[in-house]
Amino acid sequence: MKNHRVSPIYIGLWIILCTAVSVSLIKHLYDISQVYRRVQTIEEKNEVVQRENAEKKKKIDESKTPFVREQMIRDELGMQKPNEKIVQIIQTPELAPSQSPTVIAQQKISLWDKISLVFSKIRGFFSRR
Repeated sequence: MKNHRVSPIYIGLWIILCTAVSVSLIKHLYDISQVYRRVQTIEEKNEVVQRENAEKKKKIDESKTPFVREQMIRDELGMQKPNEKIVQIIQTPELAPSQSPTVIAQQKISLWDKISLVFSKIRGFFSRR
């Protein structure tokens, strides 16, 4: 019988190949576990959102008048009618020369002051025309 002796080069190449395959498999298993964790967190978030939506839908269905339903749909869900634009008006009081913006931010403006400011702006708008 012949004595088959394997060259150290073949053994080295075989070890390198096995190591590369092992590292690749471990990396893929790690990536799969990361994706699985991400899927679990997304599913948990989805369940929470589904529960919140079900609660909001139940509130809307239980409301008595169409006005209350529409108000809840607009406020809680942020929905609007087709071709409708929502405009949010932010009023800023006019600054006196001695006041700085930081002082104005610390002052509370009453509801009456806000209403009178809006009407004064409307009056000024129509008086210019």
